[in-house]
Amino acid sequence: MSKPILRWHRSKPVGSSQWLARPNVKVVHSFYRSTQPSGENETVLKQVALLSDYGINVELVYLTSDDLESRPLAKALTAVGLATGTPLAAPPAHWFSDTDIVHIHNTFPSMSHEWLGALESPKVLTAHNYRAFCANGLFLRDDSRCMDCVTGGSVQAIRHACYMDSRLKSIPVVLQQSSKRSLKHLMNKCDRVILPGEPMRNIFRELGVRNTKVLHNPVPRIVRKPQSNADSGHWLFVGRISPEKGLVDLLREWPRTESLLVVGEGPQETAAKSLALARRLDVRFLGRQDGQTVGDLMLASLGLVFASKALEGAPLVYGEATQAGLPVLVAEGSTLATQVLADQTGATFSRTDAESLASGLRRIRATRDQLSRRARNVYEKRYTPDVWIEQITEIYEAAISAHGTRN
Repeated sequence: MSKPILRWHRSKPVGSSQWLARPNVKVVHSFYRSTQPSGENETVLKQVALLSDYGINVELVYLTSDDLESRPLAKALTAVGLATGTPLAAPPAHWFSDTDIVHIHNTFPSMSHEWLGALESPKVLTAHNYRAFCANGLFLRDDSRCMDCVTGGSVQAIRHACYMDSRLKSIPVVLQQSSKRSLKHLMNKCDRVILPGEPMRNIFRELGVRNTKVLHNPVPRIVRKPQSNADSGHWLFVGRISPEKGLVDLLREWPRTESLLVVGEGPQETAAKSLALARRLDVRFLGRQDGQTVGDLMLASLGLVFASKALEGAPLVYGEATQAGLPVLVAEGSTLATQVLADQTGATFSRTDAESLASGLRRIRATRDQLSRRARNVYEKRYTPDVWIEQITEIYEAAISAHGTRN
């Protein structure tokens, strides 16, 4: 018997033995490849676990890119489905019986917006990036901010080969974005669109998305032995070592007098190591680390350096840094830079100005205790599981009520 073209999965976490009467939640997500670290995948799994831990009857319904990679025919038909909005297959209808609310996360590349939009249950959608408006989801091209698809139409993505550096592969994405089966259309069919930060919400409103609500991604509370990190002497970079995350550019300007620990791996890892060696920088590459180790490193660091060139959404690493009381030095131009300045939890710098970087490092050293206290206050008010559960249940209730009013 041949394999199905598209394999749907579902899983129910082991949670409270006493489920709350309502709501029954279906979380829908398309997982990125397991070989590529994804903060979005991690966020979805953590949220499902939290819902279950707090007694909410939740089930995860999902697709995986790993399945597509093992099925060449599925990859080809996915491109056709993406362009036409026609699903390769929908999950069994009975999976969604007795569902109070559907919580949608990533739909790319195989999940049909037409099918999701037709679901009769109330729906909310969490947008983690800008995929609805940009073929690569980053608003970034040739290392610079690019809004061509917003100002000149999504066909610009074909011209610039924005998806996987291929004009051919960009065509299905552009066709979908230009159709009535686009992700933006799905968003406007949802009862709420959840965005993980106020700066991102402002951008989505300017792009015409209605019914938005800010809800910051939760960061589980981890109790650790207090450490004195003000005198540790090193800074921390956590992220994929890839062009959009900006590590190589950061190392071109990094002061020789400052120590930097790098957590992560990626396609520019060799280039980053070679540059650090050539410039005789005090940089140590630690590879990929688990959450516990990253948390311990945060407690033992002077500050987190966030050098991304992309506009970004609301990186999970910021919430993790606030829990550790870790100030953040962030490159100008991203939504995180706007958030850090609003929260007063760090400083910004210009990626192309070595003095700006050095000045930012000095500012954090000089005011580190004050910034650290503010960061911990931000965590308590915004990122704890209790805060998230309270707010997500309010969003679910509002969406259910709004859906009932519309119908």
